[in-house]
Amino acid sequence: MTHPPAPDSPTGPPRPPEQPWHLPSGTPPPAVPGYQQPPAYPPPVAYVYAPVSRVPALPTEPVEYQHVLHGARRAWWRPIASFGLVLVGAVAAFIGLLIVLGIGYAVLAGGDLDAIDAMADDANNPLTFTAQNLVLASLIPTAMLATWIAHGVRPGFVSSVLGRFRWGWFAWSLLVTVPVWLVYIGLSFLLGGGDDSGEPATRPSSWVTLLILTLLTTPLQAAGEEYLFRGWVLQQIGAWIKNTYVTLAIAIVISAVVFSLGHTSLDPWVLLDLGAFAAATVVITWRTGGLEAAIAMHVVNNLIVLIIAVLTTGFDDTFITPETTSDPLTTITSAVTFTITTAAIWWLAGKRGVARRTIGAPAADTAGGTSR
Repeated sequence: MTHPPAPDSPTGPPRPPEQPWHLPSGTPPPAVPGYQQPPAYPPPVAYVYAPVSRVPALPTEPVEYQHVLHGARRAWWRPIASFGLVLVGAVAAFIGLLIVLGIGYAVLAGGDLDAIDAMADDANNPLTFTAQNLVLASLIPTAMLATWIAHGVRPGFVSSVLGRFRWGWFAWSLLVTVPVWLVYIGLSFLLGGGDDSGEPATRPSSWVTLLILTLLTTPLQAAGEEYLFRGWVLQQIGAWIKNTYVTLAIAIVISAVVFSLGHTSLDPWVLLDLGAFAAATVVITWRTGGLEAAIAMHVVNNLIVLIIAVLTTGFDDTFITPETTSDPLTTITSAVTFTITTAAIWWLAGKRGVARRTIGAPAADTAGGTSR
């Protein structure tokens, strides 16, 4: 028995091509037992990330130097917190001074206690002079960091309303201050009557070292006192009080009292002399929108006095101590000099258009700040 050949065999008929299988139109697919239709997902959403807005630390409107901290973030506790930070910084600097002096004296004296006592009592000791100046210079970062941490305002705004130290204006302030102060110091020496001890004046043996240290560290010492007693005090009071003249009056009183008592002498004429200087520098800081002019006055005064002392008699009677006294004529001469210098710088600041207010835009509070 024979069978017909299979399709696609060499002898059989060709196999017809396979046709794709389709459900009739409109017929739903057959249900599969146990199969669940996945849920329909919503179409993707395009997200737009807007920058997070924050309240600027600086006032958005232009303000004067004393009100740099009177912005939207101001709070009654911020100046108190800043004071705490300043106090911690000052105590730490004082402890550091004692440690440095103790180690330095011990090394230089070779452990001899009598030699250490002699060094501590020597006003012309270069180590003592340098350490004291650097401790006062540390008030610069102390005041700036306390303002930054407590108020969130960049440290540069303690220097001026432009957020930086204006070196050009500082140079102009020196040009005004130097000639007036040379006359003032000359008159002070004449009124002082010179050395009453009857002994010939001799400069200290370490006068070259002291002269170099004076030129290097005294400007930093003077600037440190201005950053704390003028800049920091004025801005902290202004963070609480909006009225300009009330702020100035309170700042002048606080600055004069603390600055005067900080020099340890309780002689009324010495206190009035120091208080007059504090008042003049507070006023000129407000008028010029920064600390540059006040620092120039302080630096010129200290440098001239100390350089003369180094080249003549040394520091024994130069620094103010609890025994220092003065007289009405010297104090009046000082007050007149401060007034003349303040008036001259005031006039020059107006003539040169020195900035007295902040830029005022929120962008001035960014990391880059504003430069002009």
